[in-house]
Amino acid sequence: MATIPASFVDETTVIDYQKGDYARTVVICVDNSEVSAHAVKWAADHVLRPEDLIVFLHCHPPYLLEQEALGLKENAKQILLSRASLLPPEFSKVRAISLLDAAIGFRLFTKITEISPEFVVCGTRGEGPLSKALHGSVSDYLVHTVAKTTETVRQPEYVRAYQDMVGKIV
Repeated sequence: MATIPASFVDETTVIDYQKGDYARTVVICVDNSEVSAHAVKWAADHVLRPEDLIVFLHCHPPYLLEQEALGLKENAKQILLSRASLLPPEFSKVRAISLLDAAIGFRLFTKITEISPEFVVCGTRGEGPLSKALHGSVSDYLVHTVAKTTETVRQPEYVRAYQDMVGKIV
């Protein structure tokens, strides 16, 4: 069973499930995108079990001014609460943690390593190799660095486009 240490200064726990009666720990990395919402729904349909501890992670870059800090923290809280609300009621063992770091992929990786889940889920926009090389991809980074099963969930439009393309080839 995974143990979850106390929070760092650069993180805020928005929802906290403290009891230790869970079978597995599953981390779902979220943001405010449609892809993220789809990844949560996909995880509920294909990965999650009612006895699992579900840990939502959201990371945002540091703020410049104090008033921006309040807005970003409130925004992060709303993102985490909205993603948790997408789960069916039988998934009640939930933690939601907001992280703060300029290196978003690395910070998520560090927290995932600390939590040591059995499974990680994150959404991906389905960018090509050139875009990933130029802009980077958090999901791609996690797939290549996290030493746990990591599933990237694509947007439904990309799935349909791929199926259409394969159908024309076959």
